[in-house]
Amino acid sequence: MVQHYQIDTPTLVLTVEGIARMLITIPSDSVIEVPRTLYGRQGLIEVQFNGTTVLMFAEDIRQRGRRVSKVSAARQSPNEQEA
Repeated sequence: MVQHYQIDTPTLVLTVEGIARMLITIPSDSVIEVPRTLYGRQGLIEVQFNGTTVLMFAEDIRQRGRRVSKVSAARQSPNEQEA
């Protein structure tokens, strides 16, 4: 079950596309898509940010994000609205 979280604090994540891994920052007020429930998940998990798969700590999502509905996620994602 896909869940959406709005990240309230800038958070570092690790890119997974390509050979080289890079750290990028998810800005505050950004919305990420978590493909599975966070319940019982630990460590790094794959999430979607602006159409890109990144690795993010499950604990960062719990501590720095809040779950939002898909409708409000689309409305509140400033990065996707600019495209």
